Amino acid sequence: MYSPRAQTVGAWIGFHNYGRSEKDASPPQGQWDYKSSNIWVNGRLLMPPRWTNAGLHPLDPEQPYTDEPYENRSTELVRLKKGWNKVLIKVPVGDFKTSAYRLVKWMFTCVFVKPGNGQPEAVEGLVYSPDKLKR
Repeated sequence: MYSPRAQTVGAWIGFHNYGRSEKDASPPQGQWDYKSSNIWVNGRLLMPPRWTNAGLHPLDPEQPYTDEPYENRSTELVRLKKGWNKVLIKVPVGDFKTSAYRLVKWMFTCVFVKPGNGQPEAVEGLVYSPDKLKR
């Protein structure tokens, strides 16, 4: 990803799309999810937030979420350098079955936005290109 200047941006990061109809468990403390997914920006591992309900296995499908979905929490702060930045995301799936929840959802979200809470805004000038092409 190309950044026209060195800057701190917000990031919406998620590795699971939660659905209480399936009684999805909250991630364990210190992990993004139950698959041991991780994300690095420029070689720096981004740690997950401190979960409010770490490891919660809800008994009731109406149990509300707190900070599990990325859209329910503040953006993670990420420092970008001027020029090309490397974003590496690993979402390992060894098996599509787990006792933590019914369906293993092989997915991720990483969206860079202006830092803060509330309605996200795009960061101007970022270019996403695996071939490092500024279009």
